[in-house]
Amino acid sequence: MATKLLPSFTAASESRRAIAHGFVKALLEADIPLANVDAPGIREFLKKWCPNGGSIPKSPTIRQRYIGPIFEEHICELQSQFRGKRVAIMMDETTDDCARHVVNVIFKYRQLIKLVAMEFAEVVNNISMGQIVATSIARFVY
Repeated sequence: MATKLLPSFTAASESRRAIAHGFVKALLEADIPLANVDAPGIREFLKKWCPNGGSIPKSPTIRQRYIGPIFEEHICELQSQFRGKRVAIMMDETTDDCARHVVNVIFKYRQLIKLVAMEFAEVVNNISMGQIVATSIARFVY
């Protein structure tokens, strides 16, 4: 009897993880703050209308368990989109609200335009910009 329960428990656990993973990925793609998951109205809606909606974790657990793997999936997707292609590289330097230098690296291949890196730089000069672009090219193109 116990051996029959283990596969069904494992399948149910995997199902809950897959639902949470898909939900978190949808939130990130829609640019919805993760803290919104903790709102009572959202929690009630998920429990009432979504199968296994009550198994969606709260935002601290989401950050701890799901953000890293989803980020790595996104990086792999970017790598597959640009690997071996001749891309146009655009760089933009700005400052954030804490007066830190932020360098954005954008790749364009045909109609595909993606932000591939955002780096904080202590100083912004030809050497630091060259290092940032070289790192981005090595990570995504070759």
